[in-house]
Amino acid sequence: MTQLVVELEAELQKLSENFVQTEVSAERLNEAGEQSSDTYPFDGVLPSELNRKLCHLLIEQQGSQLMELESELHLAQSKFNEKEAERQALKRIVLVALLH
Repeated sequence: MTQLVVELEAELQKLSENFVQTEVSAERLNEAGEQSSDTYPFDGVLPSELNRKLCHLLIEQQGSQLMELESELHLAQSKFNEKEAERQALKRIVLVALLH
């Protein structure tokens, strides 16, 4: 169970890092799009607008994945805590049985 928690935390960390990188990339693309937006319209939609929408979509998807992983992590931690409580209770029962 601890291994699962460690793996989920590692995935959560990766998603957080990707989320930050995507935000930085979005800002750079937006800045680049703003510089060239007057010269490259594409079917009435400016490249900067396409970049902004794509980055927004990526950020939303990563946010959803992040929330899903956090939820899975909390569930795994709850199950782990439940199993740990059961283990402690059984340990106490065995100790009492051994002492009598």
